[in-house]
Amino acid sequence: MGENNIYKTKHYRYQNPRHIYINHHDITLVNKDVHTDINNEGAYYGKLVFKIKRGQTEYNTIKTSGVHDELNDAAVAWHKEWLKTNKQYHYNSKKGEDKKVDELVSYMVEDDNITYQSTLIRSFRKLSNKELDEDDLVIESNYEVRQTQHSREFDLIISNQNKEKIIHLEFMNNSEDNKHIDGCLTRSIANVAKYNVLVVDNFRKNTNKREYAEIVLKNTYLKDNVWMVTYSDLLKGNTKGFIKIN
Repeated sequence: MGENNIYKTKHYRYQNPRHIYINHHDITLVNKDVHTDINNEGAYYGKLVFKIKRGQTEYNTIKTSGVHDELNDAAVAWHKEWLKTNKQYHYNSKKGEDKKVDELVSYMVEDDNITYQSTLIRSFRKLSNKELDEDDLVIESNYEVRQTQHSREFDLIISNQNKEKIIHLEFMNNSEDNKHIDGCLTRSIANVAKYNVLVVDNFRKNTNKREYAEIVLKNTYLKDNVWMVTYSDLLKGNTKGFIKIN
């Protein structure tokens, strides 16, 4: 079907599962958000395409009136059953975050995987106010991955050779949101590490969430020790793109 295989979901909630109904000419008739029907995080970012080839429902009826309850219920039931038997395709927000952490550590400590080692060293030197050097950063035992501190899991903590915890990094998918900002701030205030970093995929154009973080930190000793960076800038050593929350 060529380019007709691509069904875009512009102007919709990006993560919500959708049912897309097309006709025999591969023309989209309905693009339906089924988040409340499916009610399963594993379905996030999943799009099912139903091609209507025959039956009692006319194409123009679906196009103008939407999917009737009986058809929608059948599609939702099929989708739920599919999720039960295809768990390998489930969305899990932690999968992407964990992969970034593991990938970053491997770049630093594996001799045969040093693609970004020099640029990451530049990034960590900046984020730690030069309190971490190359000798600290290439030692695998200086990295604590998904370890629990004070009953909270920390995505990544990097220590120096004296085993002083210097940088704590929290990773998230997509742009900064209140949940992850709050999580990063509470872990920062716990004073487990001296410097704290929220790593995102990209920054929101609207800065109100960052401004809230600045208000929280304004009267604390942490105001110069909390950063927000994109994963791409972190890997590439693009320190000019780092944002200090103060």
